[in-house]
Amino acid sequence: MNNFICFIHIERAGGTSLHHLLHYNFSNYKTINPYYLYTNKPESYFAKDKLYRLLKKFPNTNGIGGHTTRSFLNYENIINKDIFYFTFLREPISRYMSHLNYQRQVMNINWEIEEFVNDNYFNNFQTKRIIGSENWVEAYKELLKYSFVGLTEEYNESLLMLRQKIDWCIFNPLYEKKNEIPSKSKTIKFNELSKNIKKKIIDNNMVDIELYNAVKANIYLKQKENYVGNIANDLTDYIKTLSHFKYSIIKSYKIKMKKAIYRYLYEKKIQK
Repeated sequence: MNNFICFIHIERAGGTSLHHLLHYNFSNYKTINPYYLYTNKPESYFAKDKLYRLLKKFPNTNGIGGHTTRSFLNYENIINKDIFYFTFLREPISRYMSHLNYQRQVMNINWEIEEFVNDNYFNNFQTKRIIGSENWVEAYKELLKYSFVGLTEEYNESLLMLRQKIDWCIFNPLYEKKNEIPSKSKTIKFNELSKNIKKKIIDNNMVDIELYNAVKANIYLKQKENYVGNIANDLTDYIKTLSHFKYSIIKSYKIKMKKAIYRYLYEKKIQK
């Protein structure tokens, strides 16, 4: 049974909300925080030796996730069993623009739009996260090995399907939104950009667009077809419950303290 989970977290695809949800459901889940700004660079990867050190220190760990986890590193060679790899993809243009706006508003990086679109690091970001290169066909093949692939545009529906995939425990998919961009008024919007900049952004993300469309039309659709029950009815009920859901204050505090202890006392040592 592949009851060790590994979440491959892509920036601006709903991952922070999902991390909170995973901590809430799995008491021994670890968020792997990056120690490098450029999380798609090989030096930032959470290598197998780091996982080995983590499990030596915390043998009860039942899942990891973060910007630096990589399925193609084959973590199963360390834990000697199958792993439940999963991720969420987002429509590439909206993800790219959200990445820009997050860096400007939250990380306080004063990007001009021309600078950002000319920085190749942000191009085809999702494909590079999945396979380490800008090859969407190879990224798609890698995703075929995953236990689940969600879509940010279908976030709630994806979580209902994820609940059925995580069938070795009771998985509660109720969540609160986290890490949203604070100011809509300061947001740079794609439809307000010049024609040349729009074209450049589309060109920058063409590989991601190919990957996203292939996943949406095939992997995601097949997962939906395999859903047990009436997903439309379940989604209606789920959204109704979600509208007034709040995490337990006490449990949230305990999770926060547990994460803080891990991060400040152990994480840097493990990642050296």
